[in-house]
Amino acid sequence: MLQILEPSKEVALQLLESGRQNTQTRKLGLDMLRQLGLHNDYVVLLVQDGYYLEALRYARKYKVISTLLDPVLESNFAVF
Repeated sequence: MLQILEPSKEVALQLLESGRQNTQTRKLGLDMLRQLGLHNDYVVLLVQDGYYLEALRYARKYKVISTLLDPVLESNFAVF
């Protein structure tokens, strides 16, 4: 039986969790967050995955202001 999942933050987070072993599943979870307009969550996950430049570009494009993001970026760019 084929089931269609309705996009939601909960479903996206489950996909992200199960996507630790499967990159396609993780990408589906990230795409779902983006489609839902959960920009802060999307940017934080990009940073956690090490995609700093993509996170910065996305944050700038969608005017994402995240107090969670500042310490993460500071700690990762402190070496420069």
